[in-house]
Amino acid sequence: MPSANRPATSMDVAQRAGVSRATVSYVLNDTPGVSFTEETREAVRRAATELNYRPNLMARSLVSRKGAVVFAMPALPQNEVTSTILGVVTRELFRRGYLATVVQLFDDVEAAMRIILGFQPRAVVFISDTWDEVVTRLEAESVPVILPGQVPASLGDYSIGALQVAHLVSKGHSRLAFAAAAESSQLGAPPRQAEVAAACSRHGLPQPLVAVVERDGTGAAETIRAWHEAGVTGVCAFNDEVALAVLHGIRAEGLRCPEDMAVVGCDNLPAGAVAAPPLTTVAFDPESATQILVWAILRQLEDAAEPPQLSTTILRIEQRATT
Repeated sequence: MPSANRPATSMDVAQRAGVSRATVSYVLNDTPGVSFTEETREAVRRAATELNYRPNLMARSLVSRKGAVVFAMPALPQNEVTSTILGVVTRELFRRGYLATVVQLFDDVEAAMRIILGFQPRAVVFISDTWDEVVTRLEAESVPVILPGQVPASLGDYSIGALQVAHLVSKGHSRLAFAAAAESSQLGAPPRQAEVAAACSRHGLPQPLVAVVERDGTGAAETIRAWHEAGVTGVCAFNDEVALAVLHGIRAEGLRCPEDMAVVGCDNLPAGAVAAPPLTTVAFDPESATQILVWAILRQLEDAAEPPQLSTTILRIEQRATT
């Protein structure tokens, strides 16, 4: 029987209800094609309630042969955009019989492999492009992997850096900089930096200056001073938190935004709307982003055919006062 230190198991429920463990599973999972008397069903449900039994969702997903979808993320705080999208994707996958779980990985390949393979995943979704060795080893284990940016060209261009650069160019800026996150080795800033650099090349601009900007603004003024002296007039920030630190540096240097230096963030966080001045940013449409991500996962797992028909674009510029 369960104790304060051990939750109830299906065997505990079976013993109290006077049935087999398999019967408990069939009844609580509403397994089709298996018939029991209403008396037996009620006995199982009553025992489960009395014992406060909670099914093991991971075990249930394995029995259903669908399994777990693991989302591998940096071991860092996540903003509300990421949390919102993951919450919706988790719900949509659960509706289809998959158990989604989020794991945070550190810079330890062996530990990452043990953590991920411990879930016996049907697929692994990486939120950033920073674990090449882990991806390679998972693929060698025949585990399907979904990486950022695995979206067909027919569904549009989802380059955040390209959108930031195009917006600044449309405002007349020709000397740009990229403000990376301090945790760029984990957060996925190198791919974003590459997007900005590639976009600058396409527009015939010099390569962007690059500097790490701490989110608390430490050293931001010195970075802004160096950029200003180098002729930079537009900044592509890795995210809104970094962009707010850039704005802090601009104010600390006595410069004006956007007159002396324009800034574009990413994520459309509420804090950006009340910044001084309000922050121009790249906004996500969570519904469209969720549809794309769910489709990308199901395409690996079930050969889902047609891509979703999106009613809006995933990315757009939210124009405010910093540009």
